[in-house]
Amino acid sequence: PERRIGQSAHDFVQAFSAPEVLLTRAEKISGTPQLPSRWLSRLKALHAGLYEDICPWPDAERLSTLWTTLDTPPPPKAEKRPEPKPPADVRPDRLSVTQIATLQIDPYAIYAKHILKLKPLDPLEADVTAAIRGSFIHKVLEKFTLKYPDDLPDNVASAVRETALELADETAEGQAVLLYWWPRFSAVADWIADFEIERRPKITGIFTEITGSMTVDIANKPFTLTAKADRIELTDSGHVNILDYKTGEPPSKTDIEKMRAPQMPLEAAIAIAGGFEGISKNARIKELAHIQVHGGYPAGKIRIEENPDQLAETALSGVKKLLEYYADENTAYIPELHPDRVNFRDYAHLARVQEWMSEEDS
Repeated sequence: PERRIGQSAHDFVQAFSAPEVLLTRAEKISGTPQLPSRWLSRLKALHAGLYEDICPWPDAERLSTLWTTLDTPPPPKAEKRPEPKPPADVRPDRLSVTQIATLQIDPYAIYAKHILKLKPLDPLEADVTAAIRGSFIHKVLEKFTLKYPDDLPDNVASAVRETALELADETAEGQAVLLYWWPRFSAVADWIADFEIERRPKITGIFTEITGSMTVDIANKPFTLTAKADRIELTDSGHVNILDYKTGEPPSKTDIEKMRAPQMPLEAAIAIAGGFEGISKNARIKELAHIQVHGGYPAGKIRIEENPDQLAETALSGVKKLLEYYADENTAYIPELHPDRVNFRDYAHLARVQEWMSEEDS
């Protein structure tokens, strides 16, 4: 017992040596009034007689304040918008044309993906999102084109549907898409049939999901732009058509002209530079076309962009300036420069967007 008492006394003295000490006791336990310990009563008596002037006993209001703030954390301090500035030698020297748009609106996503090398995990139970549906439709159209690169089958719409069913058997996502989207996809198949029947006589060659690249000089270093075109057509007049499939809304003409959606103009620039295998250098671009297939009424539509060569030249010039800007190690990769245009927020939690954005808004 002596040892336990000694340890308790030691612990008390250590704690009692703090700059400010608050001693409390329970006045009731389970509703039963309790008497203070003899030691506490003695301490209070000594305090009243010896230390009242130099150490006044705290009043009830102060005790209440101390009690309520005992475990209260300090006010939270919001983090500022991150502005990472990595050294020039670790900044990316290769980006796809779709990532150029990301660099324009959410540079931090490029920093997280290409410099920190962080990739978002797939959800455990993925819903049939627009992105999954779009990916499946792309695969259907790719496989159909590879099956029939020259001559079309007798019943084109049925062949498109059969291709979709074959792909659906290979993945759970494909089965889920067709389960909920079959009526619309059936309408898309009919529209694709009319689309193919009309275009094929004027086409001498088709490339589907074809990759390409070109190298530009940025800050006296080579920088590679890459692209994967949904479909490139060689026409009987010697021109080139570049097509992009969309199951959602394609970018507006204004966005394309203002270079807020540079993907297709940059694909045209890569084609003109001879960056796609099978496409000759200085190819003449006839059509830059968005093919929207959504299963509504009508099930699809074509929108052809005007002045493709000029769009390609303007886009390439603008991208070079953008890449020069981010080649400077004093330039920060700021998250969500244009939050109204950000569609995918894979790194919003890492950038703590909700924290600093709410602080900036306030």
